[in-house]
This record gives sequence, structure tokens and C-alpha cells, in this order.
Amino acid sequence: MPQQRHPDAELFQLEQEMETVKVRMNELERTQSRLSRKAEKAAGAKPLHPSAWEMPSMPDDLKDMLTSARDRKMFGDLVKDGFDWRPAPVQAWHEAVAKERAQIQAAWDEYSQDGSLL
Repeated sequence: MPQQRHPDAELFQLEQEMETVKVRMNELERTQSRLSRKAEKAAGAKPLHPSAWEMPSMPDDLKDMLTSARDRKMFGDLVKDGFDWRPAPVQAWHEAVAKERAQIQAAWDEYSQDGSLL
């Protein structure tokens, strides 16, 4: 009498093959991670991505100065004058923040001009 095959024999075979493939994928993942770290080290430090940059909080003394100056203006004058009404220290803070943002963007642009570095 011929020996009967287990009804789930194919499933057991597939499970074994899946486990073999999983082991190989894990090996490849470790190898890729190691190569990625080597490539990043060789490329040098990666600058901050512009979307990760966070605008710093304005110091309280400058906030108070801005609020005080704004409260002395009429709304129509604020609209008409743009930002010319802001006190010089507040304007200087905004310019410094804009300069920092531009530097972050320029560093990223320089780093990423070669698409292979991304």
C-alpha cells in the first residue's frame, strides 16, 4: 500500500522556504546597513535638512518690545508700513533668523547637488 502524503506537506515545505528566505533577507539587511554607514561616513557629515529646522522662539524682551510697538500703532498703519514699524532689535532678530534659515538651505543644497548623496 502506497504511503499517503500529509495533507499539509506543501504548506510545511513553503514554511521552510519562507524561513530560508527570511534568514537571507536579514543577512542582506545587515549588509546594507553596514554599507550605508560606511557610505555616510565617507560622504562626511550630513547637514540638517531644511524641513527639520525649527524657527527659534523670540526672546521675551523682544516679544515685549514688539508688543509695545504694535500697541502704539493703528492697524491701518501696520498694514501700510509692512514691517518697517518694528523696533531695530526685533528687526535684527528676524534678520538673524532669516540668515540662519538661508544658511541651512544653502548647506543642504550644496550637500544634495549630487543626487546620489540623498
